[in-house]
Formats: sequence, structure tokens, C-alpha cells
Amino acid sequence: MARKLLAAVNGLIADTDIHVGHSYLMTGDGESGNWATEVSDKIVHEVRPLLQEYFEEGRLAQGAQVMIGSISFDLLSGPADALASAITDQLSEDVI
Repeated sequence: MARKLLAAVNGLIADTDIHVGHSYLMTGDGESGNWATEVSDKIVHEVRPLLQEYFEEGRLAQGAQVMIGSISFDLLSGPADALASAITDQLSEDVI
């Protein structure tokens, strides 16, 4: 699921010279004890602002709609808490 999520995010970017890298899936010392939560926080608090910047610069190929499991989310304007919850749930299911 993590690989699919990253591919979906990168599919939004029209500029082939930039992409969101795997480092966003890497976490620190596991302080929270939950990899899925840490990655979800990074997507919401680091990747989302990056995509907003790309949108303002005209670098997104389309809207920021991605599928997370069976749920469709707009990464730019969807509620952050719902997005974080959906990502955590999907990543947790995938890891288990």
C-alpha cells in the first residue's frame, strides 16, 4: 500500500523532473511505536504542503484526487484528520 500511495502521489505531478521520494516513507526511531501513523503524519504535514506548492506553481498534472484503499481523497482540500486516518488504516492493514 505504501508503494501504491507514493505512486499515486507522484502520478499527480506533471513535471517529470520532480517527484516525492521514498524518504517520506522512512521514519525516525519509531518513537510513536506505529510506522503507519508516522508515515501518515509525514504525508499530511510534509507531502500535502509540498503538493499545495506544486499546485500553485502549475506543476500538478491534474487535481489532487487519489485513492487510498477504496476511499477517494483530495490531498489538497480534504480534511487533514480524515486523510491521516485513512492513510493510517490502509497502511496498518497492509503491514499486518
